[in-house]
Amino acid sequence: MKRILSVLSLITAILVLTSFRAEASQEIIENFEVEITVNQDGTISVTEEILYDFGQNNRRGIFRTIPATKTNEEGRKFRMEFDNFKITDEADQPLKFTLDRNQDINIRIGDPNETVTGLQTYVISYQVSGALTYFENHDELYWNAIGTDWEVPIRDSRVIVELPATISGENINAVCYTGPKFSEEEDCQIEQTDNTLEFRSEDAFQPGEGITIVTTFPKNYVEVLEPTPYRSVSSNLIVIGVAVSYLMGNVILPIRKTVSLIRQRKRIKNNSQVVSAWFDPPRKKEGGFFSPGQTAAITGDLKPRIVTAEIIYLAQQGYLKIIQTDNKDFGFSDIREPDDNLEEHQKTILKSLINTQDTKVTQNNINRSHPIGSIYNDIVSQIYKELKKENITDKNHLKSRNSNVIIAFLSLFIGGFINFIVYLIAAMKEKHLTDQGIKAYSEALSLKNFLSSQKEQLEHQAQNQKFFERLFSYATAFGVEKTWASRFEGLLNQKPNWYEGDFTASSFLLLSSRMNRNVSKSVNYSRTSSSGF
Repeated sequence: MKRILSVLSLITAILVLTSFRAEASQEIIENFEVEITVNQDGTISVTEEILYDFGQNNRRGIFRTIPATKTNEEGRKFRMEFDNFKITDEADQPLKFTLDRNQDINIRIGDPNETVTGLQTYVISYQVSGALTYFENHDELYWNAIGTDWEVPIRDSRVIVELPATISGENINAVCYTGPKFSEEEDCQIEQTDNTLEFRSEDAFQPGEGITIVTTFPKNYVEVLEPTPYRSVSSNLIVIGVAVSYLMGNVILPIRKTVSLIRQRKRIKNNSQVVSAWFDPPRKKEGGFFSPGQTAAITGDLKPRIVTAEIIYLAQQGYLKIIQTDNKDFGFSDIREPDDNLEEHQKTILKSLINTQDTKVTQNNINRSHPIGSIYNDIVSQIYKELKKENITDKNHLKSRNSNVIIAFLSLFIGGFINFIVYLIAAMKEKHLTDQGIKAYSEALSLKNFLSSQKEQLEHQAQNQKFFERLFSYATAFGVEKTWASRFEGLLNQKPNWYEGDFTASSFLLLSSRMNRNVSKSVNYSRTSSSGF
């Protein structure tokens, strides 16, 4: 029996000792006192004195979280501004602290290299702008004086609010709310002395509980100092993103592209040597001349008429024969299979004509059913690839043009109207010519000048029919075949083997005009009947 009593006594002692140690190690806020002064300039000055007991625990300090936003009756959120932070101990000696300003004010108080234990006093003072709310008939201070973020009990607390001395006590009203967040319990006492109010809780606060005070007073005693509308980090990022996008779309990108275009144009102008009379197309690296379509593309003048020019050029090279019919229409015969002597774009054109051998070039076939319209984009793409391969350009012009168009229209989504205009101009004007490309550009433009000139030059050349034939396809590619043909009217006397029909300059002009019209209609029909770009 004695042995049992001894065991029970030992167990009791252990439980008492454990309870004592737990009590000794329990952290608690012994006293939390807040003094708030409402200033006539519309700000409030707040001083918080916190008596914190760490028990036997070794800590580096405390955290204090102060809400920096408030929400009005309409659900709109506003941000208050906090200034003049000062944190000391009970002897007014400064304490180390760090401040983090986000949606809340987060204060870390204490020296990271030192620990504290037992009772510690923290005095936190600061000033707030935008804390007051201004209603139609009164002004109000609604303040979460002791927040609900504390994880330890608060044994005793008091909140003192001092209003301007000019406000009469009978015009002041007050209420307070206690307990957890959003609680409407009013377990607190309010005492008023003139323009000073004191709020006390009737009970200690458990972790997660606090007190919110509300004080109303007449208007026109303090200045109106409205808080600023609150923007979250995400909304700030959106605003910054919009601002940066607008800046990029209307300042940075347009200026950068404009400078690039000016430099490019200046480089071409300073290095090109365009003359009024030049009788040959530009030459390729390994000999031979660029075709009519390639030559027009070098100058940037690439239009559906280059297909007509290439067909005439292929006929002159012996790959097909052009036939004029009785009703002044045209057809093709003796069309050969493409060989390795042709460029890719020429092979594409020739393959499209094979299926229409001995068929007239009429609106019914070329305009609609003929595949030239559907392959025109392929022809253009192949020509620009060929120019890059020949080192005429350092970029694929078609890809660059399409990129400029895409960037132009994307700019509209970010308000980049200036960028839209600049990049559309770049799509039409930008040339990525190498040094060799500038030389070819000079020769091609000089040839165009000669073919489009109305002046009677080189009369001995004008008598040469082969000279007319050789450059007629190039005149067609540049769209100046009418001028070129008019200079040879009445001078052609020998029918070429690649053509069958009336052999006059006017007939050649009719050939070019009729085929250009049908090719253009075919291309337009293909564009409007397809969803492709």
